[in-house]
Amino acid sequence: DMFRNRIMFPIIDTKGNVIGFGGRVLDGSLPKYINTADTPVFKKSRNLFSMNFAKTAISGQPKESRRIILAEGYMDVVSIYAAGFENAVATLGTALTQDQAKLLHNCTNQVIIAYDSDSAGRAAAVKAVKILVNEGITPFIINTGGAKDPDEYIKMYGAARFKKLVNSAGDAVLFALDECKEGLDLNTEVEKIECVRRAVKVLADIKDDVSRDIYLTKTAKDLEVSSEMLRAGVKRQTGGEEPVRQAEDYILPKAVPVPQIYGIKTKEQRSQESVIAYLMRNPAAAGELSQKISPDLFTDADCSGIYSVLTERLKISENFTLSLFANELNSTEMGKITEIEINYREISITPDYIEDCIGVLQGMNNLNSAVESDEDLLNLAMRLKSADQYSNFD
Repeated sequence: DMFRNRIMFPIIDTKGNVIGFGGRVLDGSLPKYINTADTPVFKKSRNLFSMNFAKTAISGQPKESRRIILAEGYMDVVSIYAAGFENAVATLGTALTQDQAKLLHNCTNQVIIAYDSDSAGRAAAVKAVKILVNEGITPFIINTGGAKDPDEYIKMYGAARFKKLVNSAGDAVLFALDECKEGLDLNTEVEKIECVRRAVKVLADIKDDVSRDIYLTKTAKDLEVSSEMLRAGVKRQTGGEEPVRQAEDYILPKAVPVPQIYGIKTKEQRSQESVIAYLMRNPAAAGELSQKISPDLFTDADCSGIYSVLTERLKISENFTLSLFANELNSTEMGKITEIEINYREISITPDYIEDCIGVLQGMNNLNSAVESDEDLLNLAMRLKSADQYSNFD
C-alpha cells in the first residue's frame, strides 16, 4: 500500500535479483520518491539503480577503458539509457556512499558524474568526488548547463548532443577545486584564505602523491599562493608532521623584491627550467642536448635529477607524458616538473634561445670554479663595475 499511485522502479542486484523498489509520485505530492525499507537483502546505501545493466554493458571492455555514468535519479538513468548509454546508474535517493563507490570500483576505474546543475547538485558532486577519489576511482564530470538535470538536457538538446557532453567530460577534481571559490570574493585576503582552506581539504583527499602534487601546483598558481605553504597545509590535514602555520602565510605578497646581489642566479634558474621545458616539448632533441649539457651543469638539484631522467628515457622513447616518469622521479621532482610545465606553457622556447641557455649554464660552471670565496666574488663585482658590465646581471 505504501507505493499506491506511484511509478515503480525495480532495484536489481548485479546477479539479476529484484531486491527492492523505488516509487515516484504521479503528482506534486511529497515525498517525491520512496524506497523499500532496508531488509537483509536490500540496503539503499549499498546498491545502485541499474547497476545490473551498467555492469553488463561494460563487461566486455578492458577495465582501463570502462566508464560508468553516475546520476542522481531514476528518470535521469532512464533517459540516459534511452539516449544510447546503458552504462548509467543512480543512487537510491541518498548521497553517494563509500559502499556504493566500492560497488562501482568492482567494475570500473572511471566514473562520469552527471548530477543536477543547481547548487545542491554541485555540492553533491563535490562530495561524490571526494568519495570516488578515496576509493581509487578517477572521476569526471559533465555540465548540463541550460537544463536542470540530464533528463531535461536530453529532452531539450537530444541524444547526439548529450553524447558529445559525455565524451568531453571534464576533470572532476578540478571542478571540486573550482567550487572552493563559490560565494567568495578572492580580492579580499580573508575570503581568499577561506578558499585556500577549502582547497586544502580537497587536495588532502587525493591519496596518490603524484596526482595530488600536480593538482596542488596548479591550485597554487591559480590562487596565487605559495605552493610550499599549500603543501604544508595538506600534510597537516592528512596527519603529517609539518609545523603549524597561520592561514595568512599561504598568501603570497603582492610584490616580491628581486635580490640584487644574486640576480645572476635568477637567469641561471630560468635557463635550467627552460631546457627542461624545451625537452618536454621536443623529446627528439634529447640525444643532441645530452651531448652539450651534462646534469652536473645544473645547480638546482631537482632540475639536475629531472634532466638526467628525461635525457636517458627520451633517447629510448620520444613520447613525453608526466605519468611516464612517475616511478622514476620523487615527489619533489614531480612537483617541480609539473610547475615547469605549467609556468612555461605559454612561453615560446626556440632552439636559438636554448643555445643561449646552454651558454649561461656553461658560463656559470666556469664562474663557480673561479669564485671560491666571498673575496673572489667581491673582486669579480668590482671588475664588472669598472668595465661597466652591469647589464650582464640580468
